[in-house]
Amino acid sequence: MSIGPRSLAGVAVAALLGLVACGGSKPSTSTSAGSISPGSHATSAAKNPCAMTSPSGVAAAFGGAVGEGKVDDSLPDPACTFTVTGSNLGIDGSVAVFLSPEQTASTFQTAKKTIPDVVAVSLGDEAFYNPRTSAIEFIKGPTVGTVQAIFTNFGGPPVDAAKVKADTLSLAQTVVAGL
Repeated sequence: MSIGPRSLAGVAVAALLGLVACGGSKPSTSTSAGSISPGSHATSAAKNPCAMTSPSGVAAAFGGAVGEGKVDDSLPDPACTFTVTGSNLGIDGSVAVFLSPEQTASTFQTAKKTIPDVVAVSLGDEAFYNPRTSAIEFIKGPTVGTVQAIFTNFGGPPVDAAKVKADTLSLAQTVVAGL
């Protein structure tokens, strides 16, 4: 078995966001979420992942001040990234949300079995938390998506892993409820 393209893209999103957090650069055709009219169904969310939540939704889960979501469509599936300052985790970071229209129930199951150390969580039809990427991948009906927390305390004590998981699950519940 092989890891599905969405799982690999999730790792790529984490790497790209890590580069941005460290001052690296990347080509992007990012736009502000505020310039796109929000919707709640999966089709519009796949094109505009910022439609799946809002800065207030992210703040409800992670605390702090949350900037407008920015769409990064440089990957096969656009991701929306929200910057969080003064989070309840004690450090600044970001949160990414995206859907994977090319993924199916079968590829979701393959990812769940193939990715090491995943933990099942109660969400949608099925979901799992990947502690290595601080991401929850979910499936609801035909829709597969991901909510990922990117909070790394470079040179400092590690962030509370249980709190990262709880906050990520809280936001993922809001995202799934809107699909």
